Amino acid sequence: MAQAQQSKNLEEALQVIQQLSEVIQQQNELINQLKVARQLQHHRQFAKHQIAYFHYAPTRSGKVISDILTPDYTGAVMCDGYRGYGQEQLPKATFGSCLIHIRRPFIELVKGLTLKNNAQATQAVKLLSRVFHKEKSLRYKTPAEKKAQRRKLVKPLLDAFYRFIEGIAYASCMPDL
Repeated sequence: MAQAQQSKNLEEALQVIQQLSEVIQQQNELINQLKVARQLQHHRQFAKHQIAYFHYAPTRSGKVISDILTPDYTGAVMCDGYRGYGQEQLPKATFGSCLIHIRRPFIELVKGLTLKNNAQATQAVKLLSRVFHKEKSLRYKTPAEKKAQRRKLVKPLLDAFYRFIEGIAYASCMPDL
């Protein structure tokens, strides 16, 4: 009987250790979240510019964004256009996408075309290539110089791209009614 009691005591001790381990893990997660929050607050307080927060998660679940931001978040969110991170979860946020992600579907369209030269997708790729080339050629020493050069040299190219996209005649692929 003494051996049975020792076995029972050992099981209970292991359960307590497991519970303590889980509590310690939860506390460590909270401590890490507080450290990140403190760092963000510190950077906002002492930086001239607002900071960007990059978060990596091994999943594309929409839960990831709601774990980081609340529905009343009013700032900007840069992502690749994945629907899991959208207006439904963050109705007050402004969403943006990088030009590389905008360009990818056009590249895929061009790959599938037999007559590529006059295709609208080819034109879109060319217009964005001009933007990337001009951006890469900018030379500046200060953020203000970079901003001024982008406005003068890159913005007109972006405007041309967006005018082209807005001018595409979607009706041409619709049957006559």
